[in-house]
Amino acid sequence: MAGHFVLKSLTMSDLATAQSKGCTWSAVQHTGGTARPMPPGGNYPGWNELGRLTLTTGLGAAGIAARDNLPPHRYLQFGPIVAGFDPYLYIQGAGWADNVIRPNMGLRQLTVGAQAAWNAGNAGQAVFLQAQAGAVSVEVYYLAGVEVN
Repeated sequence: MAGHFVLKSLTMSDLATAQSKGCTWSAVQHTGGTARPMPPGGNYPGWNELGRLTLTTGLGAAGIAARDNLPPHRYLQFGPIVAGFDPYLYIQGAGWADNVIRPNMGLRQLTVGAQAAWNAGNAGQAVFLQAQAGAVSVEVYYLAGVEVN
């Protein structure tokens, strides 16, 4: 699984607000020592030298070809737009939405409108437009600056 966006770190208060607005917080993915699908098989590295190096490389300009060695992470998920929830107001007020990135690490494709907003440098608008088209998934590797486990 991959997200539409990456948010390297999320604060506890932003997570609590997101959950109060109907966002979900996934189970931990790529837990160290758990089996990876075949191929490549073996186990996920977890938060060790290989996992940290893979994340650093993935977040850098070079990117990564495969997600197999990424360290543990979770997904903040929301959408599609439903009655009683105005994601535009939430996303515009969510400080994290303007801090998402799209590094070269096998992320999900954006809709045409969200991609256009992203290309124009408007991250928050890209998140909103992606939500208009369906669910949005944001990969998070650190919660309040602590490695996700």
